[in-house]
Amino acid sequence: MSENVIILAVKTQSLILGFLFLVFSTGIANATSFYCPRTGSYVEEGQSTAEVESACGPPATKDRQKGAKGRITERWTYDFGPGYFVQFLLFLNGRLVMIEDGGYGQSH
Repeated sequence: MSENVIILAVKTQSLILGFLFLVFSTGIANATSFYCPRTGSYVEEGQSTAEVESACGPPATKDRQKGAKGRITERWTYDFGPGYFVQFLLFLNGRLVMIEDGGYGQSH
């Protein structure tokens, strides 16, 4: 192999390792569903705000914003206590599009 090919391979490997480090060291993980211990239900991406609230009850917080082109985004937070991860839900136009796991919840 030529020296240029070896250097390119090492740089590519370093970029991949750096990217993986950033993904796994942020403290927040993405999921496509989560368990609601209050009701024993599961919530998954694609559900409406009404379906999620029916499955899990009201969230601890709701932040709603109207953006460009009339898009409405909502960020909900569920905190089920110290035995569970905090769940951050992102809705776009009334549909759940992203679920993020945070750290452990707080005592209520």
